Amino acid sequence: MKKDISILENKTEVRIKSPGPGERGVWVVIGRVNNSGSDDPAYDVINDKTGRRRIFRRSRMEVKRGT
Repeated sequence: MKKDISILENKTEVRIKSPGPGERGVWVVIGRVNNSGSDDPAYDVINDKTGRRRIFRRSRMEVKRGT
């Protein structure tokens, strides 16, 4: 089964699927992590409120739509 993973642009707002502690809220994509693979790339993101930086796989993120 092939996953439909789209590439995210910088400044895209995302939420984390099934968030753990410290992973709730809106995250903003800073950029793609080099050599992270094309089937499920990793992205460097920053929390909109706290400024905390994390790296998440594309499969864990969903694009925030609307307000």
